[in-house]
Amino acid sequence: MKMYAYITAGGNGNSDLAPLRIGKGKVSFFIKPLKNYCHFSQHPQNPDTWYLTFFNQTEFAIDLTVRVMKEPMPKDEALANRVLAKAVWFNNEFQSSNNEKFAEDMSQFLRGSSALTMDKLIPTTHGHHLVTDRNGLAYLSGNADQFKRIVLCLSLAVAYSQILRRCEERLTFALKRREYDSLPELYENILFFNASDYFSHPVSLDRHELFAVWKLIRDHWHIDEINEELTEQLAGVSSLLKEHREQEAAKFRLEAAERKRNAEKAADERRMIAEKKEQRKDRKFNVTIGIASLVVGIFSIISLVEITPTHFKQAYQNWVTPVIENMSDSE
Repeated sequence: MKMYAYITAGGNGNSDLAPLRIGKGKVSFFIKPLKNYCHFSQHPQNPDTWYLTFFNQTEFAIDLTVRVMKEPMPKDEALANRVLAKAVWFNNEFQSSNNEKFAEDMSQFLRGSSALTMDKLIPTTHGHHLVTDRNGLAYLSGNADQFKRIVLCLSLAVAYSQILRRCEERLTFALKRREYDSLPELYENILFFNASDYFSHPVSLDRHELFAVWKLIRDHWHIDEINEELTEQLAGVSSLLKEHREQEAAKFRLEAAERKRNAEKAADERRMIAEKKEQRKDRKFNVTIGIASLVVGIFSIISLVEITPTHFKQAYQNWVTPVIENMSDSE
């Protein structure tokens, strides 16, 4: 007996969907901080079609669709649906000795060739084995419901991977276009996402096999490494931007101080020019007063002493003319 599952992007906004049930119960193996912000449902008429929403009520909410099938999806249909990940279950009836007969089908499903060997199988518990390869996995056990839970774990890995890759694309796009203003917000969102929605161990510890399976899936998809790399890149860029802005601010302050000094210098120069003009006006005024006084004195002397016009002309040339010429030269 076999079972296949295919994970694609997108969901269904139908409000009539029923809560997803595996076996006789709801999904309950994820830890509460994750489960409380996820929504899993299935089509009432087709319970093998699941609609999953991870990280609900956040900027990074993501919708996925899972189709559980008894036969593998044709390649052209898989390409048309842009399958993000796939999984297959082989019923080994809890007997590891039965695994060998599924070797060829397992390799063809995951690689499209016979290159995948049985030594890649990892035991997860007695009679249960798992192999992760490329964008898929194969699970060999006698428990179909456990396979469905493992598909949910794979779906979570796909959701994490999709979000991190999108953020990497946004980072690269912003850097290539020098659109730095959007990067601090992206860095802040990633930090919030890591604090509230990203979990290296999202499966409850008491679910022994699922806990082990999640670690195998997480490591195969390199989720922790990608998250760490992205966070470090954003931190480095944010630090560089902060330093650049501080340098720009310091440069602006220096330029403002220089403009202020230049303005003060220009004001001082204008004040000095104005003072010199006032001084020249004062000198002209004093000379005028002096000349007037001299003329008055001369007329006073004329009134007392008989002086001819010739005497007056000589006095003007000797006393007044040199003073006026000297004042003109000094200006």
